[in-house]
Amino acid sequence: MERGRAALPCSRLQEEFDEGILMYGYFFESRLVGFLGIKMAGDVCKLNDIIILPEYRNNGYGTELLDFCRKKAVESGKKKIVLGMIDDNTRLRNWYISNGFVTTGYRKYEGAPYTVGDMECLLQKVTEVKQ
Repeated sequence: MERGRAALPCSRLQEEFDEGILMYGYFFESRLVGFLGIKMAGDVCKLNDIIILPEYRNNGYGTELLDFCRKKAVESGKKKIVLGMIDDNTRLRNWYISNGFVTTGYRKYEGAPYTVGDMECLLQKVTEVKQ
């Protein structure tokens, strides 16, 4: 069972779209298999979602979406990408770390059985490494 933002109902995604979240689909052979949600604010790109359907994971699609997010952020003049994720998902946390993110803090929500780890990636450093 999906947790966190992957379990959001469509109605909530519609509300976020109406509030300015930019949403992109990732298609494989005409099937929607992934999703990216980002919001540009000030000098920051807030990465709300990278979601890949379970049966399509580990094929590099998430990395492609993250690279697309970086490109959009750089094109928009942003200095960093920030995100919050369920911290006990060590595999995902390590994936973000391997893609240039660092943990900047933690949040606990009343009633939630997990802790949210805040992470960020400075785009200048990523750009320097990728060149």
